[in-house]
Amino acid sequence: MTGGGTYNAHMAVGLTLGAMTVPGTLYRRVTLFLELLTVTLLVGAAYGSATPVGAAGGAPGDDLPEGPGKKVLVRACTTCHDLDEVVKFKGYYTKPQWRDIVVTMKEYGADVDDAEVEVLSDYLAEVLGKK
Repeated sequence: MTGGGTYNAHMAVGLTLGAMTVPGTLYRRVTLFLELLTVTLLVGAAYGSATPVGAAGGAPGDDLPEGPGKKVLVRACTTCHDLDEVVKFKGYYTKPQWRDIVVTMKEYGADVDDAEVEVLSDYLAEVLGKK
């Protein structure tokens, strides 16, 4: 972040990057996501975890329960991500955090309608959410 503003000011109004302005709510979501991703990677590195959750045998996501949420996950998320990129966050996020991530991905272009946001968020929280 450049300029004379403070971190809090950027969070309130957004961030300007060249000719592009990032709205404050999107900036906060992306910042939260990046902070959580950084912590996850640091924790994984500290404990020497090189094996993704669910990688004991078979393809990532094979151990995920079937249902409408899995169908949305496979259809909408695997366009850009391998399932192991989602499954490796098992136990890290609460339902509101999963919902924020899904909404952010929708804003980035994920093919998810409003009803599917709820179905997918519920599924991710139930199957992979923090207990």
